[in-house]
Amino acid sequence: MNIGFFAKKEQLEQALACVYSLESLHRDIDITICVPSDAVQIYTLRFEHEDLKIISIEVPYLLHEFPFMDKLLAASIYEQAHKHFIWIDVDSYFLKPFTGFIKEHGILVNPVDIKNVGLSTDQKMSPYFETCLKQFNLETTTYQSNIFKTTITKESIYPYFNMGFVIIYDNKFIFKQALDAFYEVFNHPIISKLVSESYLYAIFLHQVLFSLSIIKSYFYDDIHVLPPYYNYPLHLIKKDATPPDINLLQHFRYDTFFNHVDEDILKLLPEYLRVNAHLLKQ
Repeated sequence: MNIGFFAKKEQLEQALACVYSLESLHRDIDITICVPSDAVQIYTLRFEHEDLKIISIEVPYLLHEFPFMDKLLAASIYEQAHKHFIWIDVDSYFLKPFTGFIKEHGILVNPVDIKNVGLSTDQKMSPYFETCLKQFNLETTTYQSNIFKTTITKESIYPYFNMGFVIIYDNKFIFKQALDAFYEVFNHPIISKLVSESYLYAIFLHQVLFSLSIIKSYFYDDIHVLPPYYNYPLHLIKKDATPPDINLLQHFRYDTFFNHVDEDILKLLPEYLRVNAHLLKQ
């Protein structure tokens, strides 16, 4: 099983927690950490006794202007070497061994947690999505021919996926496609105007392009939602009208959870996270 993720210099503790959780549950995994070139040395020293691979990533200056584009770049490099793989966020923690995955062609992914810049089914096509759709030569009718539910707010939206946990059985180089699309649309007049009006459009551009790359590359029948209790956003649990039993979670992302820790939830988490909670702030 090949697993990769991207981590910045300041995310060393998060990377340690992620690797620790994986290695405590699985022996048959190959872990790769993609890091910016200025962080290679500290990661190499910290993980020198671990059986994993560290890839140095040169991040162009332009990508720093759009949040998470560096993560998309890293994923586009990582996917070149693997036919089957799992791509996760660095703020991931695994509680139980992998179970319930569908072993077939296609991709497993979750819809976004909250709609943010996504399109509800009662909304008209936005200029933002319309511009990006044209870059992928996707028809609006094709894009809108399937509907998903956001994981936290339970809103009905058109395809818009989370990049925090992606399982690919049939590699179609979706991350590279998304990155190539970014270089074409980032300075498009419509995108530039929207980004100047709201930074949310910059924050989530990587996720929109990632989602459209999936729609372009896979038939809807090959796009599967992850099994329950994977990729749960722990930092949003208070916004979830039907929060899960923590004891049933297989994997979660915690993002800003440790910035404002909920002590009741913290008590239910693994000892490593309780003891090192102060190190896992964003």
